[in-house]
Amino acid sequence: MQTKYRKLIVLFIILFIGFALVGCQEAAEDTNEELTLNENVTLKNLEKIELGDPDSGNGGMTYEEVMSLMGDISPQFHSELEENGVTKVEANWWRYSRSHNYGTDLIGVKFVDGKAVSKFQEGLE
Repeated sequence: MQTKYRKLIVLFIILFIGFALVGCQEAAEDTNEELTLNENVTLKNLEKIELGDPDSGNGGMTYEEVMSLMGDISPQFHSELEENGVTKVEANWWRYSRSHNYGTDLIGVKFVDGKAVSKFQEGLE
């Protein structure tokens, strides 16, 4: 009886390992995604973004104007918060990206009521 029990355990272990290896193959195939490039994510375009008053946004570029600078490509990260009647948005555009996997070269812009109030970059030269 013990031998039969051991054979059953070994069979389950072999099946488990087999299914795990099949899952690894599928994960490896998922990494063959195409790398996309947004040529508009540059220091030159970052410098073109005009900032407005940090509290009201007055004088800053509009969200649409910044989108145009980024090649009319939607940001890969977009966060929106409404507080005391003021809408605050943070949007980040990456230079290189894959689906759900972004590089380190990016431009980030914060908006108040649709106008740019701060900007930052990472990894751009």
